[in-house]
Amino acid sequence: MNARSTEPQDPPQNPTTGVSPKPVDSFPDPDRRPYGFRLKNGAVLYRGSTLTADTDVTAGMSFISDNPIYIQGNFNLHSTDGTTDNLIEEFKGSDDKGKLKDNFSNFYKRENLNNKFARNNQDTWRPTEIFGDAVTILSNDFGDGYINSRQPVSRVDRNGNMSGSGNSRLQFKDLWPDNFSKASKVRVNAVIVSGIVPSRGLQFSGGLRTLARFIEDWDDVSVYIQGSFLQVNFNTYATGPAEYDAWNVSRVAIDDSPVLRFINQSYKAPTRKWGYDVALQYRPPAPVSDRFVSLGSPRNEFYQEMPPEDAYNQLLFCARVPSANTNSNEDPIYKKLCK
Repeated sequence: MNARSTEPQDPPQNPTTGVSPKPVDSFPDPDRRPYGFRLKNGAVLYRGSTLTADTDVTAGMSFISDNPIYIQGNFNLHSTDGTTDNLIEEFKGSDDKGKLKDNFSNFYKRENLNNKFARNNQDTWRPTEIFGDAVTILSNDFGDGYINSRQPVSRVDRNGNMSGSGNSRLQFKDLWPDNFSKASKVRVNAVIVSGIVPSRGLQFSGGLRTLARFIEDWDDVSVYIQGSFLQVNFNTYATGPAEYDAWNVSRVAIDDSPVLRFINQSYKAPTRKWGYDVALQYRPPAPVSDRFVSLGSPRNEFYQEMPPEDAYNQLLFCARVPSANTNSNEDPIYKKLCK
């Protein structure tokens, strides 16, 4: 829906196919409700009933969708028992040579390697990759179907049944950041591959900081993401811009009429503790990541490598170091290649 028009309306249908481009436009549209997937209870992903029984299984999980994906709570922890009480890192110990400090001050001082890290029978972590149109991180305190101090709203399940009470349409005035539910600390370990919304006139895409998305109040809350980020395209479904200039009702509106108000707070940002997970180098890559290839460096068609016997090359190979003694017979600089 084009919300910036004086008369907001959906894009016209294609006269040939009869298909509306609405799912792929880049207008912020609260009426669009794309399908999506939510991953929960994913702190432990290893197979088997016990960690020691999984010594021969290195596989984690590959989740792929062209729809938005939501990861709720701790996901794929580096832990000896799958809990945050026994987290492990590449290095061990509490001093500067051990675990990484929150301010990264000992990053280059660490040297006490942890022999449990990324080991099948010692670490619950497994190589995991999440491919989606957009990937959003949710805390365990996320209110499912709730807004504005956790007051329930009506929602429709996959069978079309409505549950909850209140209005079935969200009231935009209730979605200001100071009404968001407070999030709690989360740790996610995965290769995250998704799209972004392109930058447009007066609207920044958000860049890397919004590749992993948030929709809660994360102010002063840490989010730990270890793994790898890849951006492969522009979003198809999750096309809401990172910076809004519409669909927010000003609290100083006159006559209760909505007015445009620039705001980019669709959430309160967390303290981002993000980094590459070196465990990905300890294990074989996950199935999809294994298909990634690096482009080679083919020879430029305008250049040709000549053989050593080439006359010009021989001039270079057989050159001699200048000497004050003009009668000296010093060896060529590249004696072995000089013919």
